[in-house]
Amino acid sequence: MLELNDLYDYASSRNVKVNGFKLSGCPSLSLCDKDGCYIAMDPFFRLSGAQERVYLAHEIGHCLTGSFYNEYSKVDDRKRCERRADIFAYRLLIDKSELKNLMKSGVTSMWELAEYFNVTVPFMSSAVEYYQSVK
Repeated sequence: MLELNDLYDYASSRNVKVNGFKLSGCPSLSLCDKDGCYIAMDPFFRLSGAQERVYLAHEIGHCLTGSFYNEYSKVDDRKRCERRADIFAYRLLIDKSELKNLMKSGVTSMWELAEYFNVTVPFMSSAVEYYQSVK
């Protein structure tokens, strides 16, 4: 399992620059320009470790899948980009085989699974739904 520091290293090894930056109203964002991809994580948001892992993995997903949009993008395009970033984050943070084995052994509550994988409960629920849909 990738720990938080491993995620920062993962981003760096893929030439994604992550910086602390005070944002207005959101804990993280990513952007891409001619010089590369950048992620801003707001250190004043006071995220738990699980929250920070989820947000960072999602933003890495935007960068590594090229799933960006702007304020003029259609809603469908925005949803598609967000979904791609989410799927990337599910695959990065939650090993499908490990999840399957845990669930077979009786660990099925979302909070237990979320705690095991060190992610948020909403993220875990979405990841389980995703993995069930792609059997």
